[in-house]
Amino acid sequence: MGKQPILTPANAMDICNPYNVERLLHLASDPKTVTVLMTAKGKQHIPLEMKATLQTMIEGSDSIGSKSIYQSIKYAWDTFDYIVR
Repeated sequence: MGKQPILTPANAMDICNPYNVERLLHLASDPKTVTVLMTAKGKQHIPLEMKATLQTMIEGSDSIGSKSIYQSIKYAWDTFDYIVR
C-alpha cells in the first residue's frame, strides 16, 4: 500500500491537482502542456517558462494553519449561520 495522505481542514488542498491550479496553468500556457501536467502521476514539475509567467500573474501568497481555518469556519457559523464546506 502507498503512503496515506495527510488530511487537513482545507479539503480543497487535500487533492492531488486542485482545480484552481489547473485554471491558473491554462492562463499561463497552452492546453497540451496543461493536460500533460494535470494527468502526470507523482510529483509534477512546472516548466520554467510557465513558472515565470505564473509569477507575473500572482502578486503574493500566504498560508495559514489549521487553527485559523477552524476559527474561520466557526466565525462563518456564528456570524452568518453558514456552514463552510
